[in-house]
Amino acid sequence: MKGRTVLAPKREHVNEINKRMLERMPGALHESLSIDSAVDDASGVWNTELCNQHDPAGLQQHRLLLKVGAVVILIRNMRPELCMCNGTRLIIERITPRLLTAIIITEGKHSGRRVFIPMITLQSHEAQLPYTLRRTQFPVRHCPGGLNSLTSSLRPALPYHVLSRGRVRRVCPGHARLRAHHQ
Repeated sequence: MKGRTVLAPKREHVNEINKRMLERMPGALHESLSIDSAVDDASGVWNTELCNQHDPAGLQQHRLLLKVGAVVILIRNMRPELCMCNGTRLIIERITPRLLTAIIITEGKHSGRRVFIPMITLQSHEAQLPYTLRRTQFPVRHCPGGLNSLTSSLRPALPYHVLSRGRVRRVCPGHARLRAHHQ
């Protein structure tokens, strides 16, 4: 997959493609489940199980699947001075319940540096939820093949006609969205 990009119309399609790619890799699959809670929930209805079902944009997934050797992308700015910024690509070297050890593979002076990625807590601010979701999880997403912004081959994974809406998403959701050109 190096040098290639797969396009998908929705985040759930991106997640499914990422899951299938990860399952094909050799090695043990590690599952990391987030720690979720509802903030500002006056009703008391939103328990942990209900919170786990939501994956709002901008937050990590509740169920994160990882493998040693997998390429991931950082989805939060953590330590910019060490190139640990949103969009930095890394290879997972070691997985523990609360800490990832990874090697930076994004080109630059920090390429090859070993870094540690702890679980972090973030809050949603999405209007579609009737409460604020507080989630603790690793700030990474699976990124098959270490996709970069310049690709030699583009392959759409479009289960239905989506270009009329004007945009599609890349498999590696941490990168910028692409806009279709209308003629």
